[in-house]
Amino acid sequence: MSIENKVISLDRAKRLVELGFKRDSCAYWVITLSTEYHISYYDELPTVLKERNDVYPAYDCDELLGFLPANIKIYKTKTGYSCSNWHNPRKNATTIRSDTPANALCDMLIDLIIEEKTNDK
Repeated sequence: MSIENKVISLDRAKRLVELGFKRDSCAYWVITLSTEYHISYYDELPTVLKERNDVYPAYDCDELLGFLPANIKIYKTKTGYSCSNWHNPRKNATTIRSDTPANALCDMLIDLIIEEKTNDK
């Protein structure tokens, strides 16, 4: 499996930053001279790139699981991956489906961030 399939998609990384969620990651989406994004490991990034606004964290499953509550479950299905929040007191269960495990976990994180922001209003 390529690194791009082990981390969250660029669109999801941008969405997390838009929602105000930015934590350190082992890898980042970095724009190249050809204006294409690619994955680069944190240790390989020059300091100048680490401070730019167009560099986005490329979280992997381990990192995402550390950000999520313990009641989150992820499992493989015939068509991709599902991520469920079984102990949400406001709902019976929230299930999100995606193409990769990292994207499923990220979508759950995005859902929880939006829910928290909505409840804070």
